[in-house]
Amino acid sequence: MAATFEAFGYPQPALAEVRLTVGLTLEQAIRRLVSDRCDDGRIQSMIATYRDLHRQKAAAMASLFEGTLETLVFLRSRGIQSILVSNRGRRGLHQLTERLGIKDHLDAILGADEVAHRKPDARLFTESVVPLLAGADPQEVLVVGDTEWDLLFARNAGLESCWASYGYGDPQRCAALNPDFVIPAIADLRNLLRTEG
Repeated sequence: MAATFEAFGYPQPALAEVRLTVGLTLEQAIRRLVSDRCDDGRIQSMIATYRDLHRQKAAAMASLFEGTLETLVFLRSRGIQSILVSNRGRRGLHQLTERLGIKDHLDAILGADEVAHRKPDARLFTESVVPLLAGADPQEVLVVGDTEWDLLFARNAGLESCWASYGYGDPQRCAALNPDFVIPAIADLRNLLRTEG
C-alpha cells in the first residue's frame, strides 16, 4: 500500500491506518486512506497499481498462521465445509491460497468480484454462500474471522461468530461486537468444534 501511495504522490499511510482497512474491499481501503481526496479514475489506477505490486511482491511475503493447514485438514476429516469468503479479489485469493498450499483444502473461494454483495451485507450469505452449502443447515454455519467486518457479517446474517483475535482486526472494535467465541490461535478452532459438535 505504501508503494502504491508513493507511486501516485501521496504520503505513505501509517501501518496502523492500513491495518484498520483490512477486511474492506481494496477500493474502500484506498478511498479511506486518501480520505476521498481523489476522483474515481485515479482510484481505479491506484487499484491497478496495487494489484500489480501485490502479484509481484506481496504473495511471496505471505505465510500461514501456525496450525492453519492442520486445522483445514481436521475440518475436512470431520466433514465440515470450509468456504473462504473475502472482500479481496478472486485473482489474488486464488494466487495466495495456491502458493500457501491450502487451496485444495477449501470447498469454495468467494472473492469480492464474484459476488453481488460484500461483507458485512447479509445478502452475501443468503445469495452466494447458502447455495454452496450442499444441503447443510445454514444455521449451523460458523463465521470465523479476524475483523469487525467478519463479525458484522455474521451478526447481519444471523449466524454464530468466532473472532480470530490473533489476526488483523482492531481488538476494541471486535470485542465490542460480542462474538460468540474467541480463539487466540487458529488451532483452537479444532477444540472449539470438538466441544460444540
